[in-house]
Amino acid sequence: KAIHLVRDPFDNIVSRFHLKRKTMMHKGNETWLEAYPDTRDGFRDFCNYVDTKNVLKEEQYPVNSTVGNVFLKYGSTIPCYSDFIRYMLWHNNAMRTIQNLQLQYMVLHYESYAISHNKTANRLLHFLGLNLTHKLEEFRSGDGYRYYFQSKEVEAVKHLVEEISDDATWEVLERYFS
Repeated sequence: KAIHLVRDPFDNIVSRFHLKRKTMMHKGNETWLEAYPDTRDGFRDFCNYVDTKNVLKEEQYPVNSTVGNVFLKYGSTIPCYSDFIRYMLWHNNAMRTIQNLQLQYMVLHYESYAISHNKTANRLLHFLGLNLTHKLEEFRSGDGYRYYFQSKEVEAVKHLVEEISDDATWEVLERYFS
């Protein structure tokens, strides 16, 4: 059996930025933390840095390759575009693995825990053939971060996702773009 946990791609990408900030806090890297504060602008500055750094690596792909075309097409329109591409490739690979191994699977959306924690937990336990053995801990949902992105960027991410996702992956992610 497999459980495919999915989080809104925008929330996922910003959460990766927060994780990077936590790592830099633990390392005591004040210079980095000051350069990329825990704000929308700090996130966007971080994306600009990452996107600029990645261009050097991406220039190795021939223009006629699928990967190269995606980099060229979205690199200047989506902040942290390489993270979105990585997110898509991960979910494509997860769905392909499930299909190739012919696994019984359940798609679980992260926000389902916030909307209906007990129902979602019970659904998961039922799928796994398990019983609840203790009281459920309270679920503390992360914030939504779509507001970190402009509407034209959200639209560009939608087109990116449509372009590189497999049909099964799009079916799982489409809800974030309707």
